[in-house]
Amino acid sequence: MDWLGASAQQVGSSATARMVIHRHSTAIQRYGLSRPVSLALDYGLLASGASFFDYGCGRGDDVAKLSQQGVTAFGWDPHYRPDALRVAASVVNLGYVLNVIEDPLERVSTLRQAYELAERCLVVSVRVDQSLEGATPFGDGVVTGRQSFQKIFTQAEFRDYIVDSLGMRPFMAGLGIAFVFKNQDDERQLIGNQAITRGESPRDDAIAAFKADVAAREFIAMSTELGRLPVEGEFSRFGCLKERFGSMARILRLANALLQSEDLLVVRERRREDLLLFIAMTKLQGLTPPPYRMLPKETRADIKMLWPSYQATIAEGERFLFQIGDPKLVRAACVGSGAGKVLPDALYFHRSAEALQQVLVRLIVFAARQVVGEVEHDLVKVKMDGRGVS
Repeated sequence: MDWLGASAQQVGSSATARMVIHRHSTAIQRYGLSRPVSLALDYGLLASGASFFDYGCGRGDDVAKLSQQGVTAFGWDPHYRPDALRVAASVVNLGYVLNVIEDPLERVSTLRQAYELAERCLVVSVRVDQSLEGATPFGDGVVTGRQSFQKIFTQAEFRDYIVDSLGMRPFMAGLGIAFVFKNQDDERQLIGNQAITRGESPRDDAIAAFKADVAAREFIAMSTELGRLPVEGEFSRFGCLKERFGSMARILRLANALLQSEDLLVVRERRREDLLLFIAMTKLQGLTPPPYRMLPKETRADIKMLWPSYQATIAEGERFLFQIGDPKLVRAACVGSGAGKVLPDALYFHRSAEALQQVLVRLIVFAARQVVGEVEHDLVKVKMDGRGVS
C-alpha cells in the first residue's frame, strides 16, 4: 500500500469485521514551529542561506513560518499539497510521517526517498514510547480509536531503525528526533559548535586600565579571550595599531608585556579542554576527526599553541574519551564542578550552567543526549560514578 495515495484504505478483513485505516484525514494546526524544525534552527542547520523541504508537510505550518523568517522553504503532502513538487533541499524534514505508514517496506522506502532529497541533512522524527489507550494491535503497530494506524517506536529502536534503513548513524537531537547528515564535515561542525566555547574575557576591566588606546584595548581583550595573540584576519584593526605603534614585532612585545599570565593560563586550559571535548565527542559519534587543513584558522592556532602536532591532539582526545568509564575521575570532575550542588551520590546543576562544568561532566551529558536526545528540562543530575544522567 502506498501512503501517497488515498486518505483512507481498507487494509484488513475477516469473516466478522473489516478495519479501515485513515491517513491524513486531519492535520494538527500549530501556532509555532514544530519541535523537530525548532531544533534544526537551534542547532544552526538552517543558517547561511540553507533551503528547507518538508516531506509530508500537512497544512504547511512549518513552511509558512520559515518563509516568514527568510528561509527558502517548500513542502509536499499527499493530502493537503498532492500537486506540489518534491524537491531537493539543504535540509529535508520527515516529521512524524513514519508512524502512520503501516507497510514496513513502504516505511523504509519513504525514509530513503526523503534522505535522497536531503543535500546536507535529513531531520526525521517519530512518536516515541507513548501508549495509546484502547488501541488494537495491527501489524507492527496499532490502530487507534480514530481508526488511524500508529507505529510507536522506542528511542533505541528508532536509532537502530535509521542505521538499518540508511546505513548511517544518526545524531540524536531529541526524543524521537534525529539528524542524519550526508557529509561527516557538517556533523563534525555541529559537534564542534557544542564543544568549543568562546567565553568572555575574565578580566576585561583590568585590561582596559592598562591602555588608553581603543584599538590596543580591543587587541588585549581579544588576546585574553583567545589565550594567545590573534592571528592575521582575527583582528580587524591591525592597520590602526601599525600606524600608531610601529612594526608588528613591537606591537606583539607591547601586548605580551600587558597581558596577565594568570588570565592566559585559565583561558588556554579552557581552549585545551574544548578541543579534547571536540575530539572525544567526534569519536563517540563514530566519526573521524576532520583533516587539519579543514579546521578553522583560529582552531589551528589553538592547536599549535597547545600541542606539538595535530596527531598529538587527537591521541590525547582519544585518551580523554576513555576517562568516561573511570568512576574515580568522574567523581573528581563532579566534586570540582564550577556551578551546581554536590551531594554524596550525584551532582545537580541548572541547564544554564552546563558550559561551566568540568569537561568530563560535559562529555557525559553529551553521551546521554545521544541516547535520549535533547529533552525539555531545567535541572541536570549526574551520578557520581558517571553511570546515570537524569
